Amino acid sequence: MKILAFFQHGLHLARSYKLNFAARYVAAFVSVFFYYFLAQLFARTQVSMSPGVDYFTFVLIGGAFSKYVEIAMRTLADILREEMLLGTIEPLLSTATPTALALVGPSLFILSEGTLLVSAQLIMGALFGADLGRANWLSASLLTILLIVCLACWG
Repeated sequence: MKILAFFQHGLHLARSYKLNFAARYVAAFVSVFFYYFLAQLFARTQVSMSPGVDYFTFVLIGGAFSKYVEIAMRTLADILREEMLLGTIEPLLSTATPTALALVGPSLFILSEGTLLVSAQLIMGALFGADLGRANWLSASLLTILLIVCLACWG
């Protein structure tokens, strides 16, 4: 129940800044166009790459998963600071809510939204011809988790 309340609170805050809310989605789609045209540029200049490597797929997966790294480095700390400035963290910590949930809870919406944006970018990339079937998803996921764990405390 508390997780749903944190999610709704995050959604309410995100929607209150309408231009920023819309800009995140537009930026996700624009980045896929950028990756596509960058791959086309590389193909036209005949830059040598390893055989069987699709540059568009490579940069699409790297760019999409970098969203999680951005969230870990910047957004989690920003959200926690904003909640502290609003005065919502202190009362929450005085309740029976576990400390870890009280500190990570305000970020649940942005983590969910990040997953939605990553999925949307990958689907849009597939529509543009990215070969996602040959991707090493386990390595991409493990590296992303490792980066998040290492950089979350830094952010």
